[in-house]
Amino acid sequence: METRALIIAVEHYPESKSTSDRLEGTIANAEKVARWLENAIQVPRERILFCSSDDSPYRTHGATRDEIKKAVIRLINEGGNVTDRLLVFLSGHGVMKSGKPGELHSDILLSSDFIASDCSGDACIQVDELTVLLARSLGAGSHVCFVDACRTVDDNLQPIGLGLKPPAAASGVAGWYQLLAATAGGYAVSDSQFVDLLIKCLDGACELDYDIPDSGDRWVTFRSIAKAIEKEFELIQRGIEVRSAATSVDYRIRSMKCSGQVLPVVGLGGTKSPPVEFLTAYDEVMFLGETNSQLPTMLIKSFEARGKKRWKRLDVLNIEDLSTTGRPGFSVGALIKERDDAEAEFIRLAADYCDAMSLYRYRYVGFYGSFWTASDGRRRAHVSALIPGLDIRTTQSADFVDFHKQRQPTVDFYFNKVQTAIASPDTKCIFRYPPPSAE
Repeated sequence: METRALIIAVEHYPESKSTSDRLEGTIANAEKVARWLENAIQVPRERILFCSSDDSPYRTHGATRDEIKKAVIRLINEGGNVTDRLLVFLSGHGVMKSGKPGELHSDILLSSDFIASDCSGDACIQVDELTVLLARSLGAGSHVCFVDACRTVDDNLQPIGLGLKPPAAASGVAGWYQLLAATAGGYAVSDSQFVDLLIKCLDGACELDYDIPDSGDRWVTFRSIAKAIEKEFELIQRGIEVRSAATSVDYRIRSMKCSGQVLPVVGLGGTKSPPVEFLTAYDEVMFLGETNSQLPTMLIKSFEARGKKRWKRLDVLNIEDLSTTGRPGFSVGALIKERDDAEAEFIRLAADYCDAMSLYRYRYVGFYGSFWTASDGRRRAHVSALIPGLDIRTTQSADFVDFHKQRQPTVDFYFNKVQTAIASPDTKCIFRYPPPSAE
């Protein structure tokens, strides 16, 4: 499935008698959106349809009603049933036609061949008509539309429909979201403030959503953008309007990789254990623990969740001297049995579950933790310290993540410390798969 975009920028109205003939900066603002699409989320140039009244490097069509209509037809022909995301940006002179009691108002973008309200019903685009047309003809997915145009009332204009009725997409109907840069009956800000703020929000300058468990992915959502713009517009006594017709109340527009500290994963009662989600997603793991007795059961469960895909490497480090560990209420003998039973289970699972596995006995190095590396270079460090008198499984912990192209010093520090522990003369390897003679 693919991402596409439709951008309409009407800056010049050469024959208009009832509006200003030029909206300076309209095309330049639309080009900012096109550049963001290309550079930030890698939408290919050929999937960005750009209707403009004047020259632009992005221009694919003009901005008369007929030329915009041709762009819409091309979008439907090329994108039907293969577009899971559509981003639309509309800018130019806009008006609003009052709805009947109980009905929504109709928002209208004037095309570049507009002359006057009493004779130019065929020189405009009805925003809602365009929205519904594309939702039905492109198929299942999500459409986000930003409208940078005034919404002053003009009940003299009698807009004519586009006259398009393409077949409904086989994949279903898209959900859609609209953000309008003016309230009903109001003016849009005439400079680049809306677009500049929109781009900043798309680049993460808004409240970001995140997943649980927290893996460092931060999401720019439609609602977070709307909330941030609304807050800024209140300072200049302007407003926005949000509309949507989708099964979800919000839509995640893009992911932002955020290296640094993230929320740790804990179970009921604050207990910590290797989560199935991480064991499923990561391919190389180092466990720096006391007995690691919970891990074998988690491995078996996660192996099924991974579709029986083997781990590339597992390194398991258990404490040699368990007399001073963080498990109050457990005798040393019980902890030794717990550790030895877990090690026996690791040895049993190694050949079927891992390309490589090593078991070590080590001396406490100032912290415990688990250290994860995914096939795409994403890393995660989960660490906690031994606090005398407290159970290590419920003591406070901290998690840090980084990414292949965005390394984080704290993650580097902990990964290096584990490697140092493995290489320490005090650490001994008690099992290795494959055995050294087989390597």
